[in-house]
Amino acid sequence: MNPFPRKVLLAALVTAAAFLTTTIPADAETYLLRTISLTTVEGEASEYTYHVPAGKSVRVQNDLDRVIHNTSIARVNPDKNMVRVQAFQPGQSMDLEFTAQGTYRICYEWKPKHATVFQQSCVRVNVVKLQST
Repeated sequence: MNPFPRKVLLAALVTAAAFLTTTIPADAETYLLRTISLTTVEGEASEYTYHVPAGKSVRVQNDLDRVIHNTSIARVNPDKNMVRVQAFQPGQSMDLEFTAQGTYRICYEWKPKHATVFQQSCVRVNVVKLQST
């Protein structure tokens, strides 16, 4: 019998993979994301990890059918807020360049249909350095 729930083990596995892949071969760049889609993500940020290349342009896009609020992009360690957007319209996007490798977090608030309370969602962004070949 396993003392850890399946969800905890999956989160630990994703987090471990994020720490192990800090440098990758340059030819693997085509497999890294260039667009981060903000949608109705529920759960801990460690469950949703995007891998993006350091020093390359990455698009962050609101793919919800409603405005998202208080969008913040911050480096995790050291904790440093990079960008904050009060209202991010549906379909709106912004292009960013993560110059330093490391772990970042994107958090935002959205209101489910027919709800009166906002829900917060967060995703983790693992910025990796490309090796020269």
